[in-house]
Amino acid sequence: MRDVFATVVSAVIAFSVFWTDGHAEEIDRNRPKADPISELCLHPWKGDFRKPADADMLADEVYFPNASGARLRGWLFEVRDARQSILFCMGNAGNISLMLPYAKILQDAGFEVLLFDYQGFGNSEGTAGISSLLTDSLAAFDFLVNSRGRKPQDIGVFGVSLGSVLALTVAAERQAGAVAVEDAFIPDEQIDNMSRRYVRKDNTMAQFALTSVKALLLGRVAPLRNVARLKSPVFLMHGVNDRLLPPSGTLRIANACVGPKRVWLMESTGHAPESLEVNDLEYASQLQSFFTDAFSNALFEPQVTLKSVEANGELYSATLEVRSSIGDDSASSASKTGDRKLPIQIVLADDSGNFHFENRYLAGTEFRFQLPFRPSHCYAVRPHHIEELPGMQWRPRLSEYSQALGRFRESAHRVFRDEEHCEYFCSWEGMTFYNSAWMLPKLTKEKADEAMKALPAADSLPERVRSRYACLLARLHCWPQGKRTADFQHQFGEIMLQYLPTKPDEYYELGNARFQLMFRDSVVGDTLFRLARSRLSVGQVEEAKGLLRLHVSVLPSHVPTNLTEERISAMNKLDDLVSE
Repeated sequence: MRDVFATVVSAVIAFSVFWTDGHAEEIDRNRPKADPISELCLHPWKGDFRKPADADMLADEVYFPNASGARLRGWLFEVRDARQSILFCMGNAGNISLMLPYAKILQDAGFEVLLFDYQGFGNSEGTAGISSLLTDSLAAFDFLVNSRGRKPQDIGVFGVSLGSVLALTVAAERQAGAVAVEDAFIPDEQIDNMSRRYVRKDNTMAQFALTSVKALLLGRVAPLRNVARLKSPVFLMHGVNDRLLPPSGTLRIANACVGPKRVWLMESTGHAPESLEVNDLEYASQLQSFFTDAFSNALFEPQVTLKSVEANGELYSATLEVRSSIGDDSASSASKTGDRKLPIQIVLADDSGNFHFENRYLAGTEFRFQLPFRPSHCYAVRPHHIEELPGMQWRPRLSEYSQALGRFRESAHRVFRDEEHCEYFCSWEGMTFYNSAWMLPKLTKEKADEAMKALPAADSLPERVRSRYACLLARLHCWPQGKRTADFQHQFGEIMLQYLPTKPDEYYELGNARFQLMFRDSVVGDTLFRLARSRLSVGQVEEAKGLLRLHVSVLPSHVPTNLTEERISAMNKLDDLVSE
């Protein structure tokens, strides 16, 4: 069962990166692509979901030409007296209107920030294509040099997902002052995997495009080659639960680095943009502190060495040596004052996707761990937000939002058995809940009781987390009878009403390789329809009409309905609802 499920999830994720259904009347998500490989990999939008002013930010809209003469659109977020600029290279989908949170984090740290649309994305001219992505990114870097007067060493580059390989290449070719990447990967291997799965051998045009991309571009953007050319500091981030681009690529890139580097493997985190909210405090601080340290020549990291690994039956004993760096940072300051209580997060990993996290204090130099796998990689990073625990232990200090999200995930994972099932059945606007109902786990009374017991008060939750509970309760309400072990007395649908968003058109949700705009969910819509039908059956006409209006408002655009406002207003009895 797990192999079948994993295959289905991979197929959905491969074609649903940053799946959305927001502002369908304004946003064109079907812009032409230059070739079949670009058609497979790129998902550009034209219209903007949000403007900087909607996020209480100020930006100048700027334009500059790329290598072929197409005008590229950018948003420049200025900071008074800023001494450095950060160029942001986004992923393969949407446009820069989805990337405002990244600009906010960097601008808050005192950096000027440039977001830009690749050719064929957003308000940039031309047709989207893989072959123009790098030259677009280089043109954006050169804009900061030529129009903003920045020296290359005063420009940092930050890339996420597809943008990670572009950021590394731009930084290497222009010798930028610093580069940070999230969810990096090895492009030639990724394209080979995708082509084997999705490109038929008799598709001559696709095969030609694939050969051209490999010959003209892949060698130039190879991360293993480019990090070996970099003299500037490198920051590598990756969520260990990333099912789209596994962290193995980042581990290999980290090993190829020859200059200063910082590696942060994020626990309980998937592919961007999920990392923006799972531990939002630490994410912002890690990114801000990296660029601040890098530009100040103060990138001093805990130095970790895997001294030995011994087999002990089915377990492995690993001995690590961890030393604080020498420099004018918190580690050296602690050393000078005699306070050796420096928090560090140690991560051990192998090449098969196994990870082990240890939250420790650097009070000595040697650590010993017993693991169920043989580690081949180890890294350490200094956290910024911690809560001290007894016995020289600590845990991450989370924001109220991240805490609420974590509690929801724990509750939902118990219902759906694990994180993969939860992501699959709770996301994509309910598309998969009914179509793949045969894969749903059995819902027992114990699970239902446990979910209700863990349900927090709606008014105690941030709206984006509250709305996720609405989706979960709707699924519990609509759970197929054949997948229930007993009838439950819980009024899942009635309780769901408390958790609906107050402004569904302004709602957005971040996930594992997913960004949903506006609150649209077919299972929530189904639940509202069932509740309306129940109200009509007992003569509660006005309540039923209100529920039907909500039902229509939350339906995804691809779900048809014949419930017009005129028809809803004319309803007086149950037959009026079921007659058509």
